[in-house]
Amino acid sequence: MMLPKELREYDQIIVWDFEFANIGGAIYPTSLAYKNILEPKSKTKFLWLRDWQGKVVKKDIPFDREDNILFVSFFGEAEWSCFKELGWERDKNTDHIDLFPEIKILKNGLWSAFSLGEVAKKLGFKAEYLEDDKTNLRERLGNDLVGDDEKDNVERYNKVDVEVTEQLFFYVIHHYQELSHRRKHIFYDALQRGQITRVAADISRRGYPIDVEAWDAFIAKFDDVINNILIKAHEETGCFPIRENHKLEGRKFDQQAFTQLVHKLGIDNWPTTDQGAYMTDRDTLRRFERYAEIKVIKEALNLRNSTKLKDLPIDRRDGRAKTYCSFFGTKTGRATPSTSRHLPNMPPCFTPFMIPRYKKPIVKIDYEQQEFIIAAVLSDDENMIEAYESGDPYLELGKRTQVIPQQANKSHHKRQMYKTVCLMTLFGAGTKAMAIDMNEPIEVAEKALQDHQRTFKKFWQWQQEYLDRFMLDGTSTISSGWTLQIPEGSTFRKFGETKGYSENTLKNFPVQATGAAILYKAIQFTKNVPGVRIIGTMHDEIIFEVDEDWNSQENGLPNKDTIKELQALMELASEEVLGYAIRTEASIHTSESRMPPKSKKDLELFKFICEQCGIGPGHPSIEEAD
Repeated sequence: MMLPKELREYDQIIVWDFEFANIGGAIYPTSLAYKNILEPKSKTKFLWLRDWQGKVVKKDIPFDREDNILFVSFFGEAEWSCFKELGWERDKNTDHIDLFPEIKILKNGLWSAFSLGEVAKKLGFKAEYLEDDKTNLRERLGNDLVGDDEKDNVERYNKVDVEVTEQLFFYVIHHYQELSHRRKHIFYDALQRGQITRVAADISRRGYPIDVEAWDAFIAKFDDVINNILIKAHEETGCFPIRENHKLEGRKFDQQAFTQLVHKLGIDNWPTTDQGAYMTDRDTLRRFERYAEIKVIKEALNLRNSTKLKDLPIDRRDGRAKTYCSFFGTKTGRATPSTSRHLPNMPPCFTPFMIPRYKKPIVKIDYEQQEFIIAAVLSDDENMIEAYESGDPYLELGKRTQVIPQQANKSHHKRQMYKTVCLMTLFGAGTKAMAIDMNEPIEVAEKALQDHQRTFKKFWQWQQEYLDRFMLDGTSTISSGWTLQIPEGSTFRKFGETKGYSENTLKNFPVQATGAAILYKAIQFTKNVPGVRIIGTMHDEIIFEVDEDWNSQENGLPNKDTIKELQALMELASEEVLGYAIRTEASIHTSESRMPPKSKKDLELFKFICEQCGIGPGHPSIEEAD
């Protein structure tokens, strides 16, 4: 197959795959298989990188340092993590294509599973192993249980992965060549995503600083602590019946008692299943968490289902919690780190287990009202843009409809109502769902929605035209190249319905996908700022670890110019992707305090955990939770 001109400039195109063990967040490369597909009659080469006691036996990089190389992998975050763990450095003359996001782009919305084995089966590639067998082997690698008699299997699996990845590479290239007349920058976009994957490896290897001693104390009493939390929740709500010996195992949620509680609280609009039972999923409970008892139930159910917390991967070499970023994991291209292995995704009561290290404050910078302004710019709605530029688009909408007085500020009680309308509209929510979220009669929600429709007419016109075009074409692609497709013959469901392809997904795709593209561009722009390291992301937020003493510092805080530079770069990234610079907001957390939780209720729960485990809650400044 003739390669496109964009790929013919390389001296080598290396298809590669590592076998490795991941032990407590630490990466231990075991072997490497690779193939230079530009070599005539090239064969897959294989290297052992360590023995079964974990000792590194191969340290030298096997690639020519002067050659202009394109690396090709599947889920390259793992490959580059191994690469860096071995102490290999190769930033010059190096590009990367990660086939994980590329095959997702080609099949996004059509397929639900995207492991290499599953992709190979769907495309009819020949693969001489079963995915389950390989998973089992990886587990044994982690436990150093693979003996000499199984080394042949390791080599075989490793080489097969390279062969399958090579087939997938040519499959993707073939389809990209067919699409290149419509998407001129298709190969450039793929290379950009490959660079993001490389950065993801650095981020996941750094991890989050954690209070290891406190976490270990919690895990040692995990079952008892969760059990006592449920008992406490039962005392407050009556919804968690106490079993014999106060055991956590087998603990059930009392649906009948919950129904009675909802009636007692006077909630007459609680969503139900098709069978008429009151729904208890996280999103539903979140809508009603203004009721203290419902918030308790939400938190208790969340913790009851968080049994994998025991598996938080902590690298004991540096005391940091590490897991893969998993960029490009969702339909919209956003990251999908594990909710049980990624600290910011865990229940917020666990946030205080993260403690910034001495002279390395944690700085969080997020985009303000990102989804609102993205929708405004994409729809070219001048009124929406002006509302955003007022500093508070939700308050401004209320003022324009004369429901909120012109002199009112952010604390006005009607602001939340318009915030709900602005945000839930982007997700295709109806007035019933809005009314629930507002805690208002449906007539109030209908009036607020009408206000939104009258004020932001161009947005509503754009959204409907976009949806119609999406349904007609069966596909949508944003400027960065991320694509979503609709399965042929799909029926569509509206917000809150359970059958058919989600109309909500279609409506929200351009906003969410553009938000993801902005974040990835911001990562590229900020990754090399001196004295700064990216340690994680969360939705529209980048989490940095910043040296106190970089340039100069004031009162133990990072240099203000450094923070301003990071914000400026993130705003520049949004301007490059969207054509509009989105405002950012920074928060700084020093070694003087634990990371604060989101609310006082979360703080109370954290303190309860501390009491149960016999650990101190930490520094006084944690009391500053909102």
